[in-house]
Amino acid sequence: MFYRGVSGDKGVGVAALGEGKYVTWDREMAEAFAKISKEEHGGTPTVEAYKVDKDLILLDAQSKTMVDIKKSLGVKSYDKISDPMFAKALTYEIKEKGYDGVISDDKADGIVIFDDTKLHKIK
Repeated sequence: MFYRGVSGDKGVGVAALGEGKYVTWDREMAEAFAKISKEEHGGTPTVEAYKVDKDLILLDAQSKTMVDIKKSLGVKSYDKISDPMFAKALTYEIKEKGYDGVISDDKADGIVIFDDTKLHKIK
Protein backbone atom coordinates (compact mmCIF):
# COMPACT_ATOMS: atom_id res chain seq x y z
CA MET A 1 0.00 0.00 0.00
CA PHE A 2 1.15 3.52 -0.81
CA TYR A 3 0.03 6.91 0.46
CA ARG A 4 -0.46 10.38 -1.02
CA GLY A 5 -0.91 13.55 1.00
CA VAL A 6 -3.34 16.02 -0.56
CA SER A 7 -5.54 18.97 0.26
CA GLY A 8 -8.69 18.91 -1.82
CA ASP A 9 -7.41 17.02 -4.85
CA LYS A 10 -4.06 18.81 -4.99
CA GLY A 11 -0.70 17.42 -3.95
CA VAL A 12 2.57 19.26 -3.43
CA GLY A 13 3.98 20.59 -6.70
CA VAL A 14 7.71 19.80 -6.71
CA ALA A 15 7.94 17.14 -9.47
CA ALA A 16 11.68 16.50 -8.98
CA LEU A 17 11.39 12.99 -10.50
CA GLY A 18 9.05 13.99 -13.32
CA GLU A 19 5.37 14.73 -13.87
CA GLY A 20 2.79 12.40 -12.40
CA LYS A 21 1.24 11.33 -9.14
CA TYR A 22 3.64 10.92 -6.25
CA VAL A 23 3.06 8.32 -3.57
CA THR A 24 5.15 7.09 -0.65
CA TRP A 25 5.25 3.92 1.41
CA ASP A 26 5.45 6.04 4.59
CA ARG A 27 2.11 7.27 5.96
CA GLU A 28 3.73 9.90 8.20
CA MET A 29 5.51 11.39 5.19
CA ALA A 30 2.18 11.55 3.32
CA GLU A 31 0.64 13.32 6.33
CA ALA A 32 3.44 15.91 6.20
CA PHE A 33 2.80 16.46 2.48
CA ALA A 34 -0.94 16.85 3.17
CA LYS A 35 -0.15 19.67 5.60
CA ILE A 36 2.14 21.37 3.06
CA SER A 37 -0.56 20.99 0.41
CA LYS A 38 -3.05 22.70 2.73
CA GLU A 39 -0.64 25.63 3.09
CA GLU A 40 -0.29 25.84 -0.72
CA HIS A 41 -3.91 25.22 -1.74
CA GLY A 42 -6.14 25.56 1.32
CA GLY A 43 -8.77 22.90 1.98
CA THR A 44 -8.65 19.90 4.25
CA PRO A 45 -5.44 17.84 4.43
CA THR A 46 -6.08 14.19 3.66
CA VAL A 47 -4.00 11.05 3.25
CA GLU A 48 -5.20 8.81 0.43
CA ALA A 49 -4.24 5.14 0.13
CA TYR A 50 -3.31 3.59 -3.21
CA LYS A 51 -2.23 0.36 -4.80
CA VAL A 52 -0.19 0.32 -7.99
CA ASP A 53 -0.25 -2.05 -10.94
CA LYS A 54 2.17 -4.93 -10.38
CA ASP A 55 3.57 -4.81 -13.91
CA LEU A 56 4.96 -1.28 -13.67
CA ILE A 57 8.45 -0.68 -15.00
CA LEU A 58 10.05 1.82 -12.65
CA LEU A 59 13.36 3.59 -13.10
CA ASP A 60 15.60 3.72 -10.04
CA ALA A 61 16.15 7.41 -9.25
CA GLN A 62 19.80 6.70 -8.38
CA SER A 63 20.54 4.52 -11.42
CA LYS A 64 23.06 5.21 -14.17
CA THR A 65 20.16 5.55 -16.60
CA MET A 66 18.70 8.41 -14.53
CA VAL A 67 22.15 10.01 -14.24
CA ASP A 68 22.54 9.83 -18.03
CA ILE A 69 19.06 11.26 -18.65
CA LYS A 70 19.68 14.19 -16.30
CA LYS A 71 23.09 14.78 -17.86
CA SER A 72 21.48 14.90 -21.32
CA LEU A 73 19.15 17.61 -19.95
CA GLY A 74 22.09 19.62 -18.64
CA VAL A 75 21.84 18.93 -14.91
CA LYS A 76 23.90 16.97 -12.43
CA SER A 77 22.64 13.68 -11.04
CA TYR A 78 22.10 15.08 -7.54
CA ASP A 79 20.24 18.21 -8.69
CA LYS A 80 16.56 18.36 -7.74
CA ILE A 81 14.95 20.77 -10.15
CA SER A 82 11.42 21.93 -9.34
CA ASP A 83 10.78 23.67 -12.66
CA PRO A 84 7.60 22.47 -14.48
CA MET A 85 9.29 22.55 -17.90
CA PHE A 86 12.19 20.47 -16.61
CA ALA A 87 9.68 17.98 -15.14
CA LYS A 88 8.01 17.66 -18.55
CA ALA A 89 11.34 17.10 -20.32
CA LEU A 90 12.49 14.60 -17.69
CA THR A 91 9.20 12.69 -17.92
CA TYR A 92 9.40 12.58 -21.70
CA GLU A 93 12.97 11.20 -21.67
CA ILE A 94 12.15 8.56 -19.05
CA LYS A 95 8.98 7.44 -20.87
CA GLU A 96 10.96 7.23 -24.14
CA LYS A 97 13.13 4.61 -22.43
CA GLY A 98 10.03 2.54 -21.59
CA TYR A 99 9.50 3.41 -17.93
CA ASP A 100 6.13 3.97 -16.22
CA GLY A 101 7.60 6.05 -13.41
CA VAL A 102 10.51 6.52 -11.04
CA ILE A 103 11.20 5.04 -7.62
CA SER A 104 13.53 6.57 -5.06
CA ASP A 105 14.94 5.07 -1.89
CA ASP A 106 14.05 8.38 -0.20
CA LYS A 107 10.58 8.20 1.35
CA ALA A 108 10.11 11.94 0.73
CA ASP A 109 10.61 11.45 -3.03
CA GLY A 110 8.78 8.12 -2.99
CA ILE A 111 7.45 6.93 -6.32
CA VAL A 112 6.08 8.94 -9.22
CA ILE A 113 3.69 7.19 -11.60
CA PHE A 114 3.34 8.98 -14.95
CA ASP A 115 0.00 7.42 -15.97
CA ASP A 116 -2.47 7.70 -13.11
CA THR A 117 -4.60 4.88 -14.56
CA LYS A 118 -1.87 2.59 -13.15
CA LEU A 119 -2.51 3.95 -9.66
CA HIS A 120 -5.69 2.85 -7.88
CA LYS A 121 -7.21 4.66 -4.93
CA ILE A 122 -8.29 2.41 -2.06
CA LYS A 123 -11.56 3.52 -0.52
